[in-house]
Amino acid sequence: MRGKWYILIFLVCSVMFTIAQQLVPPRTLERYNSKTIVEPCIQMYLNADPIACGNLLSKKTKGVITASKDNVNKIYFNITIKSNCGKNEPPMYLRFIKVKQMDIQELLQYTQDGDEIYIEEFVPVNNKIDLSCSPANFYIQNPS
Repeated sequence: MRGKWYILIFLVCSVMFTIAQQLVPPRTLERYNSKTIVEPCIQMYLNADPIACGNLLSKKTKGVITASKDNVNKIYFNITIKSNCGKNEPPMYLRFIKVKQMDIQELLQYTQDGDEIYIEEFVPVNNKIDLSCSPANFYIQNPS
């Protein structure tokens, strides 16, 4: 008798599951797997001159880095150095958090040729991060 009840409950549950699958629209991951390149939300400046994303900067560069967003000058930002020390090793990261301005020589003393620098807006814990923004970046190049 128990075996018949188990089979009956199994059949009822499987029919209900099938009906529920047809009533709920399938969720796609297209909104999460966006292939579009997002422009950075902040603008980097070196001595009040804008730095274009992806630029190469020399280790001999001098000046002060600042950032702005939505016409607000000198916002707080985070700087991340991504360094590839060896080909068989994972990259190393060094972060400076909540910086309003920084002498680039202080930053460049931790870098080597080919390192990438990311600059993103500092967001306090109680505020929400804008995930549609990508960080601004530039690369370090040793002068030849």
